[in-house]
Amino acid sequence: MSSERRIIHDENVEYLVEKLTEDDIPEESITSMIAKADEVYSKSMNYLNNDENTEGLILGKVQSGKTNNVMMSSAVAVDNNICFFVFFTTDSNWLYNQSLTRIMESIPGLHLVSKVSLITQL
Repeated sequence: MSSERRIIHDENVEYLVEKLTEDDIPEESITSMIAKADEVYSKSMNYLNNDENTEGLILGKVQSGKTNNVMMSSAVAVDNNICFFVFFTTDSNWLYNQSLTRIMESIPGLHLVSKVSLITQL
């Protein structure tokens, strides 16, 4: 028995929408990101609640919106009380730092532990 929960779009989604709008991301792209983030959240909750297997892969061309979609999915999850994420990025330090900075700026309340801080704690 699956009970549908209302997905909350609160301060983190609102903040990211504002930031993406300031970055001249078209409104229809932002709306699409929110819809995809809601789908990711719903599927994740189904997996957690029903032991339903699910897999996902984000694949796209350079500058196609992969990081923005991950950030929106994370913002939706944070607004719905999910508080633990693992972001796998690249082995390129430049791209890693770019992604880390973008994620930190897009969800200000999220505490991130970077690979550098993990290595120094060992």
